[in-house]
Amino acid sequence: MSAFGLRVIGVLSWAASATLVFGAETQTNETKSAVPPKSSAPTIASDAGADPIDLTEFYGKASGTEGDDWFSHPDWKIVPKGLQTFDGILFDVSGTLLLRSQNMPQLKEAIRGIPVKRTCRYIHLLHGVGYSDNDGVTIAILEIHYVNGDKREIPIILGVHVRNWWKEKTETISTVSDPLSRVAWSGQGEYPPPQRASVRLFRSTFENPLPAEPIAQIDFVSRNSKAIPCIVSLSVGNQPPVPKGQQDKPPER
Repeated sequence: MSAFGLRVIGVLSWAASATLVFGAETQTNETKSAVPPKSSAPTIASDAGADPIDLTEFYGKASGTEGDDWFSHPDWKIVPKGLQTFDGILFDVSGTLLLRSQNMPQLKEAIRGIPVKRTCRYIHLLHGVGYSDNDGVTIAILEIHYVNGDKREIPIILGVHVRNWWKEKTETISTVSDPLSRVAWSGQGEYPPPQRASVRLFRSTFENPLPAEPIAQIDFVSRNSKAIPCIVSLSVGNQPPVPKGQQDKPPER
């Protein structure tokens, strides 16, 4: 069973000194767009890329997912922090939200009440998985709660949207089957040992089932599989992702 830089009683540590390997996306130090100010009224997501949703109040504190402590460990020093753009989507990489699994039953089953308060066409997720399970297993549900009272559910499926964030040298299948999901970032530090594995984060984009209706909140609910769902960042917007190769292509005439 693969590790996620996790163990039942603590976390495995990486070395603080590491070399970043940007496989799917080259990073820049400049922020391409600003995070919109908070508002109590529903708004329309900007047309430029996506707007990160503020998860500050959910990183471990309110949800009890140990996200704050996990993110501060040396394991995560290799991961680029703050506002980062992957596939043309702006994400806020400032913590982690971990959900319950059979391998970590002490974690919370759900993270509820993440405020969105806007309309959007797309919901973008930056995430990974600890340990693993069989391909096709639903590891979590993304619940969308609309201002009008409607609710929609989107399954997060292993092998379809995400895989273990450790890319083991023995891994036989590294891709995911969903066309709107892919590896957004990868890196190699001293831990895990290079001869064993590198690390990666996946970007999944989901089409909003009701794009004209303002979203009140989003919930993440574990399905208690063997895999540990790890939510790193959440963004919403009206533009689809643009993979690196497509960004470099000249516009069609």
